[in-house]
Amino acid sequence: MKKITLLLSLVLIAFVSVSQQTINLNTSASSIKWIGSKVKSQHEGNIDFSKGHLIINDGKLTGGEFVIDMTTITCTDIEDEKYQNKLVDHLKDPDFFDVDNFKTSKVKITKVKYLDDNHYSIECDLTIKDITNSINFDAIVEIKGDQFYSKATIIVDRTKWGINYKSTKSIEAVSKSLILDDFQIDLYLLSQK
Repeated sequence: MKKITLLLSLVLIAFVSVSQQTINLNTSASSIKWIGSKVKSQHEGNIDFSKGHLIINDGKLTGGEFVIDMTTITCTDIEDEKYQNKLVDHLKDPDFFDVDNFKTSKVKITKVKYLDDNHYSIECDLTIKDITNSINFDAIVEIKGDQFYSKATIIVDRTKWGINYKSTKSIEAVSKSLILDDFQIDLYLLSQK
């Protein structure tokens, strides 16, 4: 009886190790697009991943973790190089992401709900400036063997991470140029070949 139990345990362990895969992110083919808005205008740009992976179990997404290189923030909608550099430098300073002190941000998937076909509801811990908050969003995830493609749009309230510069919640900002608290993140994830 002990031998049968041991054999079943070994088979189960082998099955779990085969069915669960950790698939690394192709950081050069994946992207993060950000969109930040004022009352009557907006700016957008990109940020790069430094590394990441998804966990796939029996062909379905079950987890994952990503590291974002905050030093790579760019702005893509301003043609004037001087103005563009001014905005990027401001995004990197303590008013926003304080990149000198917080060079990376992190996303860790904590809960996944399979909806249908390639649609998922995902809950993550998002860490910016060493502050972690939970976020929820829907995503499309296409999985074929050891390859994946995923895209999602996420709306984030920056004030939850202590980014309060010209916030709509700030009394000081009421008479100035307001920057909306919610900013948009568009994720495009592709696995390594």
